[in-house]
Amino acid sequence: MRLLGASNPLGRPPTYHSRHRFVSTEGANWYDRAFVTGVILLVTLSPLPMGAVHPWAFIALELAIGGLVLTWMAKTAIVEAIQYQPAFANLRPITLPLALFIAFAALAMLPMPPAMLRLLSPSTYTLYAKTLPGWPNQAPYRDLLKAAASVPSVARPLSYPSRQTEAAPNPRTPTAKAAALEETSKLASEASDAPRWMPLSIAPPLTLELLIKIAAYAALFFAVMLYPFGPSMNGVAEKRFYRYVLVAIMATGLFVACVGILERVFWNGKILWIFVPYDWGRAQPTLFGRARGPFVNPDHFASYLNLILPVAIAGMLFPTFVTRRNSEPFRVFCAVVAMVTSIALLLSMSRAGWLGAVVGVSTLVFLSRFIAIENRPWIFRLRSRVTVPLCAIAVIVILATTSVFVGDRGRHEADVRLKDTISNHQSLHFRVNVWRDSLPMIRDFPLFGMGLGAFEDAFAHFQSPPWNPNQVREAHNDYLELLVSAGVIGFGFLAWFFIAAARRLYRGMPNLPADVLPVAAALLAGMGAMSFQEFFDFNLQIPAVAFLFTLIFAMAMRLVVVARLDRVEAAPSRSQLRVIAATAAAAVIVVSILAVGQNKIPYPYSLEVPSTVASAREGVLAHPALSLTHVWMAAALGPRISPAARAYELASAAWLDPTDPRVRDLYAQSLIFAGRPNAALKQVTLSVYNSPWLDNHFYLTADNRTRLTPADRAAVETGLKMAVARNFKNAVWALGGFYDALHEYPREARLYVEAAGTEPDPGLRSDLLVAAGRSFADAGNFADGEKYLRDAAALDPTSPDPYRYLATDIFAPEKRLHAARAAIDEGIRNGADPFRLELALAAAARRVGDNSTEEKALVDASNIRPSNAGAAIRLGQLYMREKRFDQAVLILKRAAELHPDSPQVLDKLGLAEEANYQFYAAGTDLSRAAELAPDNAAIKADYQDFQKRSSTASGGASFPTTARRRALPGEPEN
Repeated sequence: MRLLGASNPLGRPPTYHSRHRFVSTEGANWYDRAFVTGVILLVTLSPLPMGAVHPWAFIALELAIGGLVLTWMAKTAIVEAIQYQPAFANLRPITLPLALFIAFAALAMLPMPPAMLRLLSPSTYTLYAKTLPGWPNQAPYRDLLKAAASVPSVARPLSYPSRQTEAAPNPRTPTAKAAALEETSKLASEASDAPRWMPLSIAPPLTLELLIKIAAYAALFFAVMLYPFGPSMNGVAEKRFYRYVLVAIMATGLFVACVGILERVFWNGKILWIFVPYDWGRAQPTLFGRARGPFVNPDHFASYLNLILPVAIAGMLFPTFVTRRNSEPFRVFCAVVAMVTSIALLLSMSRAGWLGAVVGVSTLVFLSRFIAIENRPWIFRLRSRVTVPLCAIAVIVILATTSVFVGDRGRHEADVRLKDTISNHQSLHFRVNVWRDSLPMIRDFPLFGMGLGAFEDAFAHFQSPPWNPNQVREAHNDYLELLVSAGVIGFGFLAWFFIAAARRLYRGMPNLPADVLPVAAALLAGMGAMSFQEFFDFNLQIPAVAFLFTLIFAMAMRLVVVARLDRVEAAPSRSQLRVIAATAAAAVIVVSILAVGQNKIPYPYSLEVPSTVASAREGVLAHPALSLTHVWMAAALGPRISPAARAYELASAAWLDPTDPRVRDLYAQSLIFAGRPNAALKQVTLSVYNSPWLDNHFYLTADNRTRLTPADRAAVETGLKMAVARNFKNAVWALGGFYDALHEYPREARLYVEAAGTEPDPGLRSDLLVAAGRSFADAGNFADGEKYLRDAAALDPTSPDPYRYLATDIFAPEKRLHAARAAIDEGIRNGADPFRLELALAAAARRVGDNSTEEKALVDASNIRPSNAGAAIRLGQLYMREKRFDQAVLILKRAAELHPDSPQVLDKLGLAEEANYQFYAAGTDLSRAAELAPDNAAIKADYQDFQKRSSTASGGASFPTTARRRALPGEPEN
């Protein structure tokens, strides 16, 4: 093996110019310059467009990598082979498994007959059989397409059910008739020639997209690993390549880290202050707590920096071949990169990123044992029992130093993040749930998987209830997702590749020269950090991170593993090289064409609601495991098919995504139209069980709950009780809200009492007891209501809610204002929020009719929190009811001074001014309120009525002063 800095064992005279040149031969000059420049540009530009996650960005990245490969092949085919360049020999142990993996992934996209598909992957066969009507006995949808062709109609794309129904297109217009006839003809022809052969991949477009990426990364890997820079025995050109690329990597890392820090300080809700990710939909100014740089996810930002941090630390600590002459400026540069990167890592609040940094630095320390003692820093020359504690102290010092730069808020947020990790486990709990639900996917698709990239389409079928409105697109563990997508066979091929490369890297480390070994150790340490973080995230699915990882991997392999030609005669013949170059160039061109043809909108946002039955069918065949395509198919077929056939299609959608209440509710609707009400009620029960949130079901909205039949109510109640028995989040509150809507207050109260008896969390138990007390009060059982509210107060004395509801719901209806005042005073003594308690006392006094107590409570509340507009508005309304208009105007003016843009304050002030004969001021304030809240019907009506009264008064009638359009709260109607 020939390495950087190796001597000339054959004793041949050097064949390179004594003067340093960027390349070693005149003819190869432009190849090397183009290759190095291309790599540096990719390093610096790849992370900027949101980590290259947008299709246009990663398509450009793939095309640029293709250009590098073409440059490599051009030099290989045209320039004569030269001594000491990388050899193609002994690469089979790493090329073979990678080639097998790519071929295996491509094979999954090839259609195959149903019998072979059933033999290779029974679960894939079952999925197609359940979701594609008629398959495998006939082409999918053949009978439905024929039936649809016989009933011309304009397809109307429908969405999930809502209270508002879209108007259907008029099928009698000439345009609609022409479209219907054209589609009928197309359906008739497609019904007979629809394909029966289906691929192993259940999402071929996603598999192709990911396969193109993998092919591009593999091409980059081999291009960087094997590119021939020159015959220099001292590796001048190659050293220069490493120097330029490593400096570019660290400079880019410094820039990305600085952007993350500045972005956190000057956050405007957009990535790089420009881009709004598709997932966000709009700017998110509230997401300023974590540094994210040009990446959407702060965890990916941290993983990118962890690839660079070990390189900066190694450059700071060890002498390497990267520097020339005086290395101090370079070490200072590396120290700055390490420090700024550490600050950005801390501000990313990525717990996996923090652990990944520890793993990376620890790997660097471990690999430094291969370095000669005289080339190590003094701390690494000591014995392990001394080095390890000192390194721990050094890490603590670095963290302390870094925390100085992040400020008080950064330190506080990091502390909260750590406490959340220890006590809450929400993020880890989510990941564990995803991992648990992914295991059945491995069981059902063990050998061949379901196709690369298909995890997003298929996971909903395996996801445990309750329903999560946020679609899970990744397993948050790339090892697990690879096993799910590629099966044991594909996972084995890729594991074979990495294990073979790791063995060669580890064996080659001791043979490296002293000035090369620290660079190799730093590159491997960055890879170690990434390998650890892949257990908790999907960093390598982000193109910018995957590109940098591949580049670092290839550079490490080039340093440690790649053999060099001892003599030119050992190289392949010119004809062989030209065949290799032509084959590789052709493959690059094919992949580039496929890359350009990719959708320019990221999935799933590239999905469009189909306007025809034919386009709906194409969507189903492209994504048969996605329930949404089947919903669209049923909507597109519309009245062309029978209710039973529509129910069958929606049954497929519900089977694919069993927890989505929208899909299952649609299915229940279709069963009713198909004349199967009992089956529909079973689906309602399952829908409510899977999603115990009333607002997620159109028939459980506030307007529709009371319209349910007894059978409907029983089905809903059964589903909610099942969810309560499984301790689903919000299930108790949903069932209680359902009882409340039906005015079944005793059952609601008993539900909350039973739930409180088994709730381990004291805060939630207190909330349940408060709800039970209020339900008993609604039922007229004030004794039990008081009991449970006092139990809640004893459980959490500082919470204002028990005292508030004692005053307003228990004592006020019984006209026991003294007891209400005592409860409020008790709460204040126990440390509950006095402002909320005084407002509660005011509400109780108002219900009793004690204006003096209400006034005192509202004045006390205003004094406690002068800036609160609500207390001022209520006090002003009290004065209005008592016809103390001067005082009402005074208090509301003070509120308006504190809240000049509050339409509610201005509206109440205008009404008070009108009643106090201040008509001009009233018109001004009411006009301003209507301008600030143009969609508020009440405020708009107040202003319009004022204008009418003004118009009447100007016409000669007396201007109304105390009479108003409607009575103020608490005042009887005129």
